[in-house]
Amino acid sequence: MIPIDLVSSFVPASTPNRYDLGIYAEAGAGYAFLNKKGRGLLLSLSYTQKRIKEISTNYYYTRQGMGGPADEVNVYIMNRAALRIGYLF
Repeated sequence: MIPIDLVSSFVPASTPNRYDLGIYAEAGAGYAFLNKKGRGLLLSLSYTQKRIKEISTNYYYTRQGMGGPADEVNVYIMNRAALRIGYLF
């Protein structure tokens, strides 16, 4: 005889992900090289950071059947540096 492990086929309804309040911060500086007519080159450099935390509840399965719910936490950190160049007409 071949032993068979019986596993419960109950699958709970999916739970929506939860998001904590995030952080958005930006810092930058710029300079304008203008001629006497007010036209010229514009330069700016900036740095931006966004941060958010996602919490999702997952159910894990083991050989004995379904395990309990477990929270999975993901922290997303997005950084960006930007150099902007423009011309003022």
